[in-house]
Amino acid sequence: MLDEELAQRIVEQTMQRLGHNVNVMDQRGVIVGSGEADRLGTVHEAALLAITSRRTVVVDRAAAERLEGVRPGVNEPLVHRGQVVGAIGVSGDPDLLGEVSALLAMTAELILEQVRAIDDEQSRRRQREALARALVDPVVGDADCAVLGERLGVDLDVPRVAVLVEVAEPRADQGERLRQVHRSLERGDPRVLAALVDPGLLLVLVPSGPSGAAERVLALTGRAGAALVLHEGTAAVAAADESWRPVVRSAQSAHDVRERRPVSTQRVRRHRDDETAYLLAGLEDDWRLRALAAPWRALQARDPHDVLCHTVVTLLEHGGDLLATAGALRVHRNTLRYRLDRVASLSGADPRDPEGLFRLRVGLARSEARAEVVQPHDDQQHIGRGHGARA
Repeated sequence: MLDEELAQRIVEQTMQRLGHNVNVMDQRGVIVGSGEADRLGTVHEAALLAITSRRTVVVDRAAAERLEGVRPGVNEPLVHRGQVVGAIGVSGDPDLLGEVSALLAMTAELILEQVRAIDDEQSRRRQREALARALVDPVVGDADCAVLGERLGVDLDVPRVAVLVEVAEPRADQGERLRQVHRSLERGDPRVLAALVDPGLLLVLVPSGPSGAAERVLALTGRAGAALVLHEGTAAVAAADESWRPVVRSAQSAHDVRERRPVSTQRVRRHRDDETAYLLAGLEDDWRLRALAAPWRALQARDPHDVLCHTVVTLLEHGGDLLATAGALRVHRNTLRYRLDRVASLSGADPRDPEGLFRLRVGLARSEARAEVVQPHDDQQHIGRGHGARA
């Protein structure tokens, strides 16, 4: 059914070309769009005849005097996709209008088709967004996702990786910028699914591939990608847990990456870059996890300059290799041995022992923030990487 907004749009676009008043009537013959505002809402009997008979109705001056709400002119049925949805009429001397009315109807039908196509595309985009949200929602069943995927022609057997995208420097127009990114992604690869999950956050589900999900997003967005921050989730899940779709895990891990924000200018952050830390950080907090993390908290509380914390982090980065760690810290092996003795004494966990190093690793991963580290062996206080908020 024609609504008033669309009808008035047809009137305005056609009147610019004709120079005559144009009326658009709905299926009941009621004028819903007109160049003469006082005629809106009135019944046009000639248009109603054109609608019911599906033919052109010409109204001369004599006929106009007999019919209700009618002036001289020509009225054409308005057909869209094989159905009469209303009528369009042009006022004036029928003898002078000639083929104008037929062209007018054709123009109106083209406008209708264009608007409906836009509406169809918007509806399809909304359904694709709904599918993206459903796929990462553990409450939504596989069968429901499959029905929506089949309706949209989306192959859900394609493995997808979740990437959360946000604007590097949030601005008032960030929502519109992300919607532009959304359109670019779907135009570039129809297999990509995306949805705004927050005014400043876009969820993107990217088909797995050798180049990596974040790289695929950047490739599809072109220059716009330079202004984005991407948080890539994991592409795999533990085989022992089949209760959730893999993409649910991927989306959760992407959120873990985003929430655990290091002090960094990195624009692409991946779960796989520090998988153990992200997995630990995403665990629900309880007394057992706090007990595992206790040595790190104890060390933080007794290490005011973060020197010992930085030493432990460096040891972890070098796989427990003492020689490589001493070289990275630029200290003598005896200095490193002294520091590790202090770590064991203050934390209760010896970092040279696998179990002790693991507990320190858990505590580091559970840290919510990172602080700057001062290394005393540098005369000018060398600033290193930070290692978590103090307990």
